[in-house]
Amino acid sequence: MGLGLRSLSKRERSWVLYDVGNSAYVMLAATLIPIYFSAIAEPGSSAVVAWGYATTVASLALALLMPLILDMPLIPPMELPEEALLIMLLMAEAEEGSI
Repeated sequence: MGLGLRSLSKRERSWVLYDVGNSAYVMLAATLIPIYFSAIAEPGSSAVVAWGYATTVASLALALLMPLILDMPLIPPMELPEEALLIMLLMAEAEEGSI
C-alpha cells in the first residue's frame, strides 16, 4: 500500500511539502554552492574561505538592512468593515471545526 498525499491531513501535507523544500535548500547550500565556489576560485586559494566571506557579507547586509525593510509597508493598511471581520472570524472557526 502506497501512502499518497490524499490520505494525509492538510497539516501533514504542509509539513511534507515544507520538508521537501527545506531538504532541497540544504542540499544546494551544502553541496552545489561550494563546488561552484571551488570552480571559480583562483588556483591555490581556498573555496571554503571564499564561501565564508560570501556568507558573512550576506549576513551582515541582511542584519543591517532588516530594520529598514521591516519599517516599509508592503501593502498600505486598509479599513475593513465590521461585517467583513465577522465573516473572516466565522470562516476561520468553521475551518477549525469549532462551529
